[in-house]
Amino acid sequence: MKIIVNRGIDKLYTKIVILKNSKKIAVCPFIVDHCIFDTKEGDKIEVKLKLLDTSTITIASFVCNVVGETCYVSPSMMYKRWELVNFKVLPFFCTLFFLIQLISKSNVYEWCFTIMIVITVLSLICSQLCSIIPSTRNKIYKLEYL
Repeated sequence: MKIIVNRGIDKLYTKIVILKNSKKIAVCPFIVDHCIFDTKEGDKIEVKLKLLDTSTITIASFVCNVVGETCYVSPSMMYKRWELVNFKVLPFFCTLFFLIQLISKSNVYEWCFTIMIVITVLSLICSQLCSIIPSTRNKIYKLEYL
């Protein structure tokens, strides 16, 4: 069986941990995005991400139906859009309002800059909390058979 994992931007420096029937069979460093191992039909496979603080998050759990299949675990489209907003759109607006505030020295743009910083921080905190809560984690990551 081959498992390919797309961690996403916010979990880029995590290790992939593969468990087969509740026994750890593979740990892949953050450089490697795939793992190949032997399975039998009916084996329970769990894919976890081990964070830098040694906590783990289960991102996929399934039963092996066909020997030699390939599975792809990745963030859902909703979570990819949320990452795009968190890491590209909101920082762009923060930078824009900061530069306008420096040039114009107006209190209005200072408030806009402050509001954008608060929105960015709250969005980042919410995205990290969603990956910790099990019910929302199932909606964040999807499993596809190739």
